[in-house]
Amino acid sequence: MSRAKLAEMLCVTPATVTRWENGDREPDFATTRRIADALETTISFLLGEVDKPGPLIIVPTYILPEDQFHTKVAVPSQDEALMDLFHTLEPREREEAMQFIRFKKYLSSKKEEKQ
Repeated sequence: MSRAKLAEMLCVTPATVTRWENGDREPDFATTRRIADALETTISFLLGEVDKPGPLIIVPTYILPEDQFHTKVAVPSQDEALMDLFHTLEPREREEAMQFIRFKKYLSSKKEEKQ
């Protein structure tokens, strides 16, 4: 796909795409999701977490029932609240939340590299 076509699909300028490619700028998470969708791949591939591009595959995740979670794992109350919210999400929403967390970790690692 050409830079111009991708820019058109994302409603940005080709110069913006060039800045992303050169590492001068980084797209926000929502834009990264749109890039992955446009390229029919995953955010994990775009971030270099996997070697092969491919379609998004949602793998069911086993999460401990709340009573087991609280008895087997001691976590700060903020983490507990986060897990409670996570439990309310649908599987697709859980995957999106995980992608967002991986994206934030990637951005943090890039900031550390620059320092």
